[in-house]
Amino acid sequence: NELISLGRMTNYCAWELQVANDIQEEWPCSSGSCFIRTVESYCILKNMVNATDTLAATFLETDASSIQQAQRAIIIIEYNARASKTKKDRLINWTLRRARSLRSALKIDIDVGTTGFEVITKSATDGTKKDLESVDTISLPIALGVMALTLGSITILILPIINMLLATILAFA
Repeated sequence: NELISLGRMTNYCAWELQVANDIQEEWPCSSGSCFIRTVESYCILKNMVNATDTLAATFLETDASSIQQAQRAIIIIEYNARASKTKKDRLINWTLRRARSLRSALKIDIDVGTTGFEVITKSATDGTKKDLESVDTISLPIALGVMALTLGSITILILPIINMLLATILAFA
């Protein structure tokens, strides 16, 4: 590929530019509508736009002024926020898989992760669902035990159990 063959780039910049190129190829503009607006990073600014070190370094961790000093760098993908949730989820998952596979192909030792509103929202939602499942499996038996002790009869406890079952069935039906 043309991006990787440029001899003056480090493996990291080759990786970063290839990720950006692949994103643009995966989601090209069609009939004037662009899902991906821009892809920006240290190496794009430094090697493609000839930006100053100071400007390009804004994509690196705070203490680093060059890619050689950095432990962390950012690739910003600006996309159409009005796109469907499915399309945004596909972008996040595809980008993460592609970045990780290129990392292996180029034999560079970096960690790859994603962040942003959609990623944080999805993570929070998944975590909340998991927490609610564990709370229900722990708290409901304890609540039923306390209720049985308070009522003094296990047979009367059948009514709240039936009530909870019906409420759950109706809520998720």
